Amino acid sequence: NGPIEGIVDFLNRHADPDDTVGIVYGDLPLKFYTDLRIVGGLTGEDVEAEGPADWILHRFRTDPTERRVVIWERRS
Repeated sequence: NGPIEGIVDFLNRHADPDDTVGIVYGDLPLKFYTDLRIVGGLTGEDVEAEGPADWILHRFRTDPTERRVVIWERRS
């Protein structure tokens, strides 16, 4: 099992159905394999329009396309 599969499994077991997840990478598989609200760095969503995240998943080092999600996560 890879890391994204582990995250999907964990969230499917522990997250509430109306939870929002902020993630700077791997957001597309989470959108497909969970029923949660996933806000991520790869899909180009307007993170400023989102409320606070219930779950925050990020890497220690991010690239410029992920920074806007990290800033939103810090406000959550």
